[in-house]
Amino acid sequence: MKPGVAGELRILPDQLAAFQRAMLAEAPLESVAACTAGWWIDDEGRIHLLWRSFRTASDGDYLRRGGAGAVVKPEFLAPTVKRVRSRREALVLAHTHPFSDVPRFSGIDDGGEDVLIPKVRERAPDAPHGGFVLGRRGGSARAWPPGADTPRPLDLRGMRGDPVRGADVATYGRQDLALGPGTAAQLAQRRVAVVGVGGLGWEVASLLWSHGVGTLALIDDDRVEEHNRPRLRGARREDVGSGKPAALADQLRRSRSDGTIEAIGSRFDAATARAAAAHVDVIIVATDNLASRLDVDRFARRLLIPVVDVGVNIQVREGHVHRVGGRVNVSWPTGPCLTCMGVLTPDAIALEVDPLGYRGLDREPEAAVAAFNATLGGLGAVETLDLLLGFRGQALGSRYLAYDGLRGTVREISVPDPGACGTCADLPGAVFGALP
Repeated sequence: MKPGVAGELRILPDQLAAFQRAMLAEAPLESVAACTAGWWIDDEGRIHLLWRSFRTASDGDYLRRGGAGAVVKPEFLAPTVKRVRSRREALVLAHTHPFSDVPRFSGIDDGGEDVLIPKVRERAPDAPHGGFVLGRRGGSARAWPPGADTPRPLDLRGMRGDPVRGADVATYGRQDLALGPGTAAQLAQRRVAVVGVGGLGWEVASLLWSHGVGTLALIDDDRVEEHNRPRLRGARREDVGSGKPAALADQLRRSRSDGTIEAIGSRFDAATARAAAAHVDVIIVATDNLASRLDVDRFARRLLIPVVDVGVNIQVREGHVHRVGGRVNVSWPTGPCLTCMGVLTPDAIALEVDPLGYRGLDREPEAAVAAFNATLGGLGAVETLDLLLGFRGQALGSRYLAYDGLRGTVREISVPDPGACGTCADLPGAVFGALP
């Protein structure tokens, strides 16, 4: 988060693009919108607003409208105020400065919001409410904490800007040649959480760290043991008995003196793990059970964080490898989720949690090969880098990559429409006062 800001307005690139199209369609006239957002306030008092919806004013909703100002009728805001009150959402008053690239709030904006925000807070006092001024290339945001008399500036997170300069050219120069100038420095400002630091998660985390990602949160309650150490590349005999996150963190810190690594020795449902994951740009999940993957996918969707889900399965028949199947799924917060894509079917999850079945019996050791983990880990790292940098130059969204380890092939499978599972459509931004 940038110095001097007191929180963030988190908005995805596809959400921003749709909002800009609607708001700037009648430029040079100013436009006004009533927007809703999920929200929480973290332990340091920073406000986090999560974009949910917007409603633009029509011609009949304006009292006055021109190129240097716009005033809407009070009735325009009434339905949105009613909604945020009933759902505990935050209201964000948005308007355009169509002649500016990246506008700031003007004195006229201050005067208008000084009148409107107190009226909104009378009806919905528990949530922070905000303002958003939008230009042709960016904008500015702010929010009033509950009970505060003055707004606080917010970072606009998710709006891609110009590449950042200042990377170590000697270290990352050839990487910048491939991914674009300044992308290595941009990665230094990115945060990634890895949930499940076994053979797959260990590989993805190691690759992202070697590319210069600035912060890694490693989340796993398992330990290094002699039977899993060969699949944890670089793990030493003295690491046996240590938590996997701590062992990997020690190894990675020896390779780079900059950056931050949080080693969290707990399951993802622990408060410390969720608090760390809430602040990242991408969550990678590589756990060994479906229930935790579903939890991560639902949690991340609410926080507007994309998920990269990585899995591999080796089937052995009569003492020989019969099938090696792997997949990398990108679950984009407004795209089809892992359940929509058929990765997390209700029947499979029900079988896993059945106390008389999977959970009630000792688990049989599963076949695992480090080389296959490395292949899937590389694919997962590439998808993560594209989410962080957009180096492909394509619109970001959900993806399904299927790997056939025996044939050595990867193919992309088409994904269904968002909401195909019937359960995920209303999840983006659905945080109302506390982390889920």
